[in-house]
Amino acid sequence: MDDIIIVGAGIGGLTLGLALHAAKIPCRIFESAAEIKPIGVGINLLPHATNELATLGLEQALARVAIATEDATFFNRFGQLIYQEPLGRAAGYDHPQFSIHRGDLQMVLLDAFRARAGDNRLITNIIASGLNRMNPASASIFPMGREVQTAVPYAAGSRSPATASTPRSASSFSPAKANRAIPASTCGAA
Repeated sequence: MDDIIIVGAGIGGLTLGLALHAAKIPCRIFESAAEIKPIGVGINLLPHATNELATLGLEQALARVAIATEDATFFNRFGQLIYQEPLGRAAGYDHPQFSIHRGDLQMVLLDAFRARAGDNRLITNIIASGLNRMNPASASIFPMGREVQTAVPYAAGSRSPATASTPRSASSFSPAKANRAIPASTCGAA
C-alpha cells in the first residue's frame, strides 16, 4: 500500500497521522516549516475532542500541560455572579475539558507521532507545490520538484500550497474540502 501523504504538521495533520498509525496505515507528513515550534494562543478541548485524543493514548500527556477546566463562571464588573456551569468531568462527561495553549497541544501530538511512527515519517522544510490527480490509481504531490505517489492525499490546512496551486478545472478539490481525505477514485480521474 502507498503511504497516505498528509500535507501539514499542525493539529489536524498530526492527529490524522497518529490515527492512521494506530490503524496500521502507513503515512508520511510533509511540513513546510523547517522547525515545528509551539506557537498560537489558548484553546479549549471539549470532552468529545479529549475523548478522541484519549483514544490515541494522549490524555495523560495532555493533562501534564493543560488545565482541566471544571467550570465556566461569569461575573459582572462588580464581582457579582452572573452564571456558573460545570464543564468536563464536573458536568458528568467521561473525559475532561482541557484549556491548553495551541502550541502545547501541537507539541504533545508531535512528540507522540515521532515516538510512534518514527522521525523519518515527518519531513520538514518541504513545500508541497502541486497535486496531480490524472492517474486513476493514485494522486501525486510535488514537494520541491520531486513526485511522491499516494493513494490518498490529505491537506491538513485549508491554504495548503499543495492544493492552492491546483487549478479547479483540473481537480475536484476546493479549499472547502481541504480538511478531509479524498479517495483516489474521486480525484478527477475516471
